[in-house]
Amino acid sequence: MDRIAGIILKYRILFFVLIGLLTGFFGYYAYKVKTDNSIEVWLKQDDPKLGYYYDFIDKFGDEEFLIIVIDGNDLFAGKEIRLISNIANRLKEVEGVRDVISLASVYKDKLSAPYFKEILKKNKSVSVTEVFKEEVLGDPVYVNNVISSDGETTAIIATVAKGSTESRVKLAKETREIIMTAGMGAAKRSPKDFLLAGPSIVNAELDRMSQKDMKTFTPVMFAVALVILVILFRNISGVLIPAITISINIIWAIGLFVIFNNKMNMVSGMLIPLIFIISLATTVHILNRFYQEVRLAGDRWKGTLETVKHICVPCFFTCLTTSIGFLSLMVSDVTPVKVTGIFMAAGIMMSFFVCITLVSGILSLFPGLMSSTVNIQENIGVSNREYRGIYGFIGRFVKKNTIYVFTLSLIFVGFAIYGITKTKAESNVFESFPESSEISRSTAHIEQNLMGLLPMEIVVDAINAGGIFQPEVLAKVENLQNYLNEIPEVTKSISVVDYVRNLDNLLNKDKPDNQMITRDKAIDYVKLASLHGDNIVKSFYTEDNNEGRVTVRMRNVGSSRYRSIVNDIEGFIKVNFPLSIGCTITGIVPLLMDMQGYLIESQIKTFTLAFILIFISIALLLKSVRIGMMSMIPNLIPIAITLGVMGYLGINLDVATIMIASVAIGISVDDTIHFLYRFKSEFRRDGDHYLAIQRTLSGVGRALIFTTVVATCGFLVFCLSSFKPIQYFGLLTGIAMVSALAANLFILPSCILLFKPRF
Repeated sequence: MDRIAGIILKYRILFFVLIGLLTGFFGYYAYKVKTDNSIEVWLKQDDPKLGYYYDFIDKFGDEEFLIIVIDGNDLFAGKEIRLISNIANRLKEVEGVRDVISLASVYKDKLSAPYFKEILKKNKSVSVTEVFKEEVLGDPVYVNNVISSDGETTAIIATVAKGSTESRVKLAKETREIIMTAGMGAAKRSPKDFLLAGPSIVNAELDRMSQKDMKTFTPVMFAVALVILVILFRNISGVLIPAITISINIIWAIGLFVIFNNKMNMVSGMLIPLIFIISLATTVHILNRFYQEVRLAGDRWKGTLETVKHICVPCFFTCLTTSIGFLSLMVSDVTPVKVTGIFMAAGIMMSFFVCITLVSGILSLFPGLMSSTVNIQENIGVSNREYRGIYGFIGRFVKKNTIYVFTLSLIFVGFAIYGITKTKAESNVFESFPESSEISRSTAHIEQNLMGLLPMEIVVDAINAGGIFQPEVLAKVENLQNYLNEIPEVTKSISVVDYVRNLDNLLNKDKPDNQMITRDKAIDYVKLASLHGDNIVKSFYTEDNNEGRVTVRMRNVGSSRYRSIVNDIEGFIKVNFPLSIGCTITGIVPLLMDMQGYLIESQIKTFTLAFILIFISIALLLKSVRIGMMSMIPNLIPIAITLGVMGYLGINLDVATIMIASVAIGISVDDTIHFLYRFKSEFRRDGDHYLAIQRTLSGVGRALIFTTVVATCGFLVFCLSSFKPIQYFGLLTGIAMVSALAANLFILPSCILLFKPRF
């Protein structure tokens, strides 16, 4: 290590220049970072269900949509129809919008339909709008779709092409601009009279809110961290150096991430806070050791040299073990998790290079700036007596209460495990938004008055049964829809059956003894439906008439209930449909529910692998399997406590919180390695476990406490966010850090005194 320390200090200017150039290079790319929380990001790209979904889009068209909702007790008046028509026409011109259906488009289609013209002739004394209103409110295809059953809420529904995050954001922006200027005509409506919702808007809003809160609270986190550093260190080096290294390391990590064409999401967003923690910990440990060595040596150059010699190995292994843990995420089936693991590992190892070269170089090159070092324990280096102060108190407390500390930790773990059993793997994107947000209010209002906004598609393949218009096939589909409509969460289901039945009732309402609908008659009915003004009927069956779709709209439910409903539907299909008629449930939301399962499964798999790899790394570092096994005890406790708190507080395990266990072990293992590596060195002096613990606590305890206090206070700032995923991440990271500190200051020493391992 003498040679490495000498090289780092000898070529410190060269390292400064290299770091400066690389920071500029990575900073150029980091500035271009973009966010993408769209549903497609989370899907398993080689999943055959995803391939089937893309085939579905090719056959039937896009299923993604957005909705503009208008309330009023006179929606069928001419001025309101013109307002709706104006909005719909402008919406059609927006890039990415495939089709728009509204009360105005239905009105236009009806006016040109021969059947409607006949109705108008029979009702000459009634206004056209009144006849239209009666027709629409009596048509099940449109009720709770473009118009509410009471006629006082209407929807403009735009079918949207599957696109990128940028296209969704642009779509949402242009739609809002249309709404802002929509009420300038005769209707005289304000923008507050319009509600905007739908999957496209939700995706855009997720990106907007996550970016907004991260941009708002990340600088606040830094500011809080710097204030705490000032209070704790009370000198310029203790504040300036961590600020510089943390900033550089974050720029490097994000820049590298962007160079490979990646975009931030709820998982990869953890790059910033994790690099923050690792950089802070590494820097504080270097500074802490530097202050100790300078006080012992009385010479800053020698103190810097000794610091690099003694701190380089433990810092390298903390970064290495954490990187190995995150590299285990490469076996995950979920692409964002896999990519995040790779760049977490790379970013952490780059942070080690920056910290060990830059910090030691600054300390040796500008000793004047470091002239006011903080007070270090006066009894550093003493090996034959107990220590004073807080670290001495911790050592004495653990010695006197070894069994009690260990037993109490087991009790805490027991309570935590019980809390873990209450943790649910549940995904509900709408719960990310505060109840007062526009998207939450709009969704609740639309679901109450019109329809659910969760889409599901059921494709009926009747090629082996003679086609979708065979009477027995139509009967099976109608039976399926009747079953669907009995599910409380289902607000609407539409298929060709609705059009066939509706036309049959209209044309044969005076012929109760009419014969059964034949295949040819059903085909004629859907053709007539187009003439009747129902142009969207064509999107419910393929051109060869072999396949049809049942479009289902559901209220907002969590992933568990959604999965339960899908399972029930599949069970119904299995019992009631013959083998000649295939039924497949597809759509972006069912795929997302499957992804939830992949995510949980892959996290269990990758976390187990990470735990094994970290254990091997520590065992190799300390050359003892027994010590490696013992070190896992304080590393399991923060994970158990964090997950247990999630269970007790009702925080679900989802995309936003799934990585918290990996973050917890990453934080804890760093503290453990610093403690055990220092303990190994101290234990060699006299072979006394207790005195070695005292000296270790005095040597690294301060750095552990400072790092935890600074990072915890910084992350708790995120609890002020209105965006719940960011809220939860800040809270849970803080809990993980505090519990990791307690485990390494109390439980790890008690394990050493209890098992007395030989190093």
